Amino acid sequence: MAEALERDNRAIDMRVRRFTWQEIADQLGYASRGAAQRQVNRRLEERQKQMADSADTLLQQELAEIDVLAAECYRVLSTQHVQVSKGEVVRDVVGWVALKLQDSEWVAQYGDSPSDWPAHLIPPAVYDDGPVLAAVDRLTRLGERRAKLLGLDKPQQIEGGFTIKIEGLDGEQGP
Repeated sequence: MAEALERDNRAIDMRVRRFTWQEIADQLGYASRGAAQRQVNRRLEERQKQMADSADTLLQQELAEIDVLAAECYRVLSTQHVQVSKGEVVRDVVGWVALKLQDSEWVAQYGDSPSDWPAHLIPPAVYDDGPVLAAVDRLTRLGERRAKLLGLDKPQQIEGGFTIKIEGLDGEQGP
């Protein structure tokens, strides 16, 4: 089997270098030039099928990778993201005042940061849209890649014709 494969590969190489079918048959021991041609064509068809199978496998792997990446993007989209500055969550403190009871009176309490406030009085976090927008952009690019891999963006052929009419060129010379 390995010897036959080697002979067929040598025959393909000779054909690429423009040897005739008869020369290939004579030098490599095929029964006839037709036998050499049939065997080379058979081997080329096998190679083409192997390449098609490999290409299909690669396509499926690429599509699976896109699916994994898209799932991660959807996870980012479904998660709330808070803004962080200098290691702390940014809070919407406008209109928020923490009150504490001091000497039988409610007194406004301000700390250096909202994290100093009592837990039940901590103002809401400011949400960050950046990760969501980045995930949307990435999903768009992943969709474009998927469409390209699947050939969905092939140019569409428009059938029909058109006529160009040029007026004013009846052979007369201009001024």
